[in-house]
Amino acid sequence: MAAGTRRGLLLLAAHSFVVQSLRVVFSTLFVEYYTYGFLLVADTRRVNTVGLTDNEGGRLHFSKLGLGMLVAAQLIYLVCSFLHRAGVVTFSSVVARAWRPQRLASDEHSFAFVFGASWWVLRLPFLPSAVSFTLATAAVGVFSDRCIAFAQSAMREVAAQSPKEEKSVQLALRAASGGAAVVVLIAALLYDGPSPKKGPLREFHWCLVVLCGAALCTFSGLQRWRCSFQGEDATDTAREDFSVGSRPVSRLSDATVAEFHDFVHQTWQRRSMKALLVVRALHCFVHTAAVSFFHLFLALGCAPLLSAAVRAVILALVVAAPSFLAPTLVASAGLVGKKGLVSVMLLGVCAVGLVSLVAAFLTRGVGVEFASAVVEGSAGVSLSAAVWLCAVLVILLRLLLDSVDDLLDLAQEDVVEEDAILFGRPTLMAASTKRLCSVVAAPMESLSRITTLLLLAFTNAFEGGVLAPPAITSSSGTTTTQATSVLEKAAPAGALEWAAMTNMASTVLAVLSLQTGGVALMMLVVWYRYYNLDGKHLQFVQMATRKRKDEQSVAVV
Repeated sequence: MAAGTRRGLLLLAAHSFVVQSLRVVFSTLFVEYYTYGFLLVADTRRVNTVGLTDNEGGRLHFSKLGLGMLVAAQLIYLVCSFLHRAGVVTFSSVVARAWRPQRLASDEHSFAFVFGASWWVLRLPFLPSAVSFTLATAAVGVFSDRCIAFAQSAMREVAAQSPKEEKSVQLALRAASGGAAVVVLIAALLYDGPSPKKGPLREFHWCLVVLCGAALCTFSGLQRWRCSFQGEDATDTAREDFSVGSRPVSRLSDATVAEFHDFVHQTWQRRSMKALLVVRALHCFVHTAAVSFFHLFLALGCAPLLSAAVRAVILALVVAAPSFLAPTLVASAGLVGKKGLVSVMLLGVCAVGLVSLVAAFLTRGVGVEFASAVVEGSAGVSLSAAVWLCAVLVILLRLLLDSVDDLLDLAQEDVVEEDAILFGRPTLMAASTKRLCSVVAAPMESLSRITTLLLLAFTNAFEGGVLAPPAITSSSGTTTTQATSVLEKAAPAGALEWAAMTNMASTVLAVLSLQTGGVALMMLVVWYRYYNLDGKHLQFVQMATRKRKDEQSVAVV
């Protein structure tokens, strides 16, 4: 990599743009795509109900068999992931031997291929969709993490070698994030998942094919371009430097595992590390739900007022927001401290959970009241307020959790420096600390998906429960429902649909509160009570770090 040059920044910006585009499209739409295509089934027995959740006269609900298989597959992957990351059991060598093409291709090419295949592997007849979904999310997560880690380390290297290029590095990162937001905007517009009646998603599938092909061509072109201006002699080293994936996945040596275990036993004794690990794990739990189900929550709770185009624009803005808000977070952390700013953000997440719970309780019966008000010509603003409140809370929760993620990365740097000072390590153990955090955080992704889907199933989020109240039997012997007997006679069909969607907004708010409220409160208590890298202790660590850097500089001279 020609560090510090504009050409090198252009290469890394293009690399980051493609990787982020694939990652964002997958993380925001894949769970929803799987839910609508393989977990939801139509109940054709309820042919007399009308609503936006209908599918050819039937109402959508979760398949118990499909949901049970998914829970089992995710739990098995959760255990295997924890054991593998902890170094107890190693699966990498098995994967490397079984998948020979991965040893020939780079991580970028493997990532693009896995991204494209994930959407079609769900339909394999000889493999349950739950297993395919679990394997696809695992493979995409591994390759995308490697690609993003390489891009971030290369960007930091450029900024460290040439401080004048730091602003250019930040601009390149923002440009990559902005480009990824545009890509996810187009993909969300073409995605037809929230409306299962509209067909087989041909346009969206073609979009996936184009994305996969463009990514493969871009990665190949970037590697060739880099080799061309470094010389033909650097062909092999260029591939090795540009892509982390050129290194084959191999079994970790016993010495490496032993060193990691020794590091864990030492660093685990610190209060700051314990607090960071607990907060990382809990944050991963709520953040996964906020990212994977963001578009689904908007579609369920806000469809009456927010069209598909508006939801796609909101998704794009939320995706691009973290990179543009990062300088503000860094400046704020310098003023009030990282511990204080994280506490404020977590307090905001707790507030969102509490407001969601109260709003879900207050808007639970708004749908029926609205349909009756339409008949009387006196429909108020309660319906619009419920839907807009759902949209605002979903967006606010996503932004707060993204900000907490960035702030935890900043706090983790202080934890790494404290570890080096207290234990007298010659080098910073940033990689080992990151691996330790992934041991406790990564399995929480599977647990978050399971919990959110179970909450959606138990709350009947896709059924529009306002249209199916307790049944009553008329004098003529026909069975009907209380709401249907009143509304079908007087309220127009549009009122029934709006009533159902308002009930969905209430359900989404309930899921948000149950998913985030208690977890955010636990994060706040643990962080405020046990994280001690603040005040004089943090000043001591920073002074010792500066002194060690000065000594190393003098030794080099």
